Parts: sequence; structure tokens; C-alpha cells
Amino acid sequence: MPRYHKHCHKHLSVFQSGLTYLLLTVILMICASTSSTASSLYSRQYKVSCAACHSAPPQLNIFGLRFRQTNSLPNWESFTSVDTGDDNTAVPSVFPFSVRSQMLGQLRRGKYFSDISTGEVANESNFDLQMPNYIKLISSAPLTENISFYFDAILKPGENEGAISLRESWLRYRVEDGIIATLTAGQFPSADVIVDQDTRLSLKEYLIYRQSGLGLDQGIRADIDVLDIIFSLGLSNGSDANPGKEMNSAGLGRQDRIFDNNNRKTVYGYAAKRFNTFKTGGFWQLNQQFAADGPLGNQVSDRVIFQTSYGFDIQAFPTSRISWMAQIIWNKWSEYLEKGTNIQWYGGFLGIDYRASDSIAYSLLYNYSNPGDFTNTGTIYEGLAANTVTTTLSYYFRSNVRGLLEITMDFLPQENDADFVGHETKEDAIIIGIDINY
Repeated sequence: MPRYHKHCHKHLSVFQSGLTYLLLTVILMICASTSSTASSLYSRQYKVSCAACHSAPPQLNIFGLRFRQTNSLPNWESFTSVDTGDDNTAVPSVFPFSVRSQMLGQLRRGKYFSDISTGEVANESNFDLQMPNYIKLISSAPLTENISFYFDAILKPGENEGAISLRESWLRYRVEDGIIATLTAGQFPSADVIVDQDTRLSLKEYLIYRQSGLGLDQGIRADIDVLDIIFSLGLSNGSDANPGKEMNSAGLGRQDRIFDNNNRKTVYGYAAKRFNTFKTGGFWQLNQQFAADGPLGNQVSDRVIFQTSYGFDIQAFPTSRISWMAQIIWNKWSEYLEKGTNIQWYGGFLGIDYRASDSIAYSLLYNYSNPGDFTNTGTIYEGLAANTVTTTLSYYFRSNVRGLLEITMDFLPQENDADFVGHETKEDAIIIGIDINY
């Protein structure tokens, strides 16, 4: 099952958590006694339908948001463990493993410039069959009352030539005693403190997260949830860390390696408040990395600079069928292009989802980015500009089999100037495909 099944936010007050858990357990036991169309990681483990956690998979409902945070259910051993005769051993009765895959066909004008200075095109396609687009292997389970794990490995033929790469992998320690406190260590996106991207209905991503560098990173994060107030603080290696470097200072012939080849670290935090039907919060990140170099800004200099990101988000659930989220992030990159000159730019998105029935869901996603001080610099960072609307129709053959039609419209004009660093190709696209979880 995709990683969006593993998480959730707390919705009720911590003083109601015991009663809430009891009621949710009863609900799941009732669901387990009825038929289920889902076949996925947590459906196998707890014998429940995908509908227990999702309003329109992969979108999470209130219970799914709760599960996202705890990564386990109360009395999970009675659901998942075999009787070994040893009360100190909890072995899953079903191996915690599932697969997610997508088969897509795409119509889009796409180019890759092998030489940005001359506009020489190396790759170009208007009609693309991505079958499979990717295959993701997922595993997750509680290990003890307080410890759980998660990992997924992804095979993406269009990117890594058939190699399987580790995407996320982490251990989580959770304590719930008046407050919910978790400590997560491993590799995961820093933007997870705001929202899990894998729970969106659209194939189109939340672009500002990628542009701002809020992607996968190795590190540790602490989260505290009390009285529906969330505090998170994370420390990670940073985007320019290069793992696997050899060491020889201890002597010849050692097998020692440095996992992170520099002492620069990224610090980020998030604070939010939940209300009855919505959540709102603020995000901040401070990162050190190498500055850009060259007339086009596509080279790396030896100068280390600071990058600061801060943002505001709101997520709302006005009804059981409608949800929406808005996010804006501002970025300040100190002396990124040249000494003495700071660069500021911003972007964000708005997403609205509507579940029309058990079989049909609609989604709209608006992505916007303004290059700010990068405008007219003649560098590749003029390409930060974005202004797209994506509409997605999801049809559920079953809870774990989703057909989809997605249309993206690009409202930025195609540049016809002398350089090749900006919006050289329109992002208009039509995608039809199927998304399966097994």
C-alpha cells in the first residue's frame, strides 16, 4: 500500500483520545466483519477496506489522518500477530508488503535542451507511453507498542534504467500520554510536516516543494501534538550532502565510510493549530548549500550560502465529500548568483477535491511560482515561473484500482526570445492511466 496509508493527524482533543481509540477500534472490527474490496498493506494487516482510511484513495479521511501520525492501531497485535507462545514476540501473520504501480499515456510537448546556450534539443516527444510509470514496493508495521517502521523502494524505468532505489526509510518512536510525541529518524521529505504529497489525487505535484528544495533528505524530526496544537522540529543533512565517501585517516585498508561528507545541516520547523473543520500553520527552513556560478547559473561555485524558506498553509474539510488546501512559500537565497546580492522569490498552490460518489472523484490543482529577483537575469532560474491548472477525474473500479484522466493547462506564454533558460515549452498535457495498489 502506498505510504499515504501509514499516516494521520489527530483530530479530537488529547483528553478524548482514549475514547476515540476505543470507538475507532470498534468501527474497524465492524468493517473487518463485512466484505472488503481492498487488497493492500494495511487492508491485509487489519482486514479492513481502504475506505477506513480514505475518502477517495489516496486522499485521507479524518481517521486516515490520525493513522498517518500513529502508524498503528490500538490492540494492533491482536490484528497482525501470530501466536508464537511467547508474549515478548510479535510476528506479523501477513508479511507487511504491498505494491503500487501506475500505467500512463501522456500527450505533451516536451523537450530537453542539451545545450542551453544554443537551444540544441537532444530529446523531444509529444506522445509518451509510460507503462509502467513506476513500481513502488512498500513495507510498514508496528514493532513494539511505541516503535514502528516504514520503507519503500521504487523502480522507475524512465529515470533509473531499471535500478531499484530506496526512497523513504525510517523508524518512528511514539509516546502517547496526555500528549502525542514522536521521534522519526531516517530518510523522508521535510515537507511531510505540512502535508504528505502522496495523498493528493492529481499526478501533478505541488511544484513549490520541489522548487524550494523540500524533498527527500536524511535526518531526524521530533513532533509534539497537544490540545490540537502541533510543533515539529527537524534536522537533516541538506541537499548538497554526498554519502558514501571513503575515510583513510584511521589507517590503510579500513572499510570506513563517511555517510555525510560535510557538516552543513538543514534545520526546519512547523507549528500548526487544528480546529473542527480546518488546520492552519506556518513553516520555516534554513539550509546551507553551494551558490550558483556561470553566466547561465547552471554551474556550481565553491561559495557556501544560506537559503531561507518560510510559508503559510491552511487545510480545510468543510464536509465529508469536500476538502481543500492552500500553501504559499517565500524563499530568500543569500548571495546565490553573486556576492552582495540576495534573491527573493515565492510560489504556492491551491488544491480542491470533491468526492461525488463512491466511484467518482474530482480534483483541481493550481500551481503558481513567481521568479521574483531571478526575472530577467538570463539564468536558468527564470524557469521557476509557473502558472498551471490541473483537473483530474478519478474513477474507482475498486478501492484499490483507480482509473484517471488528467488535463493540465499552462497559462504562461511560450518564450520566443534569444535565450533558452525560461519557459521554452508549454506545459499543457493530457494523461490517461490507471493507478493500482495490491
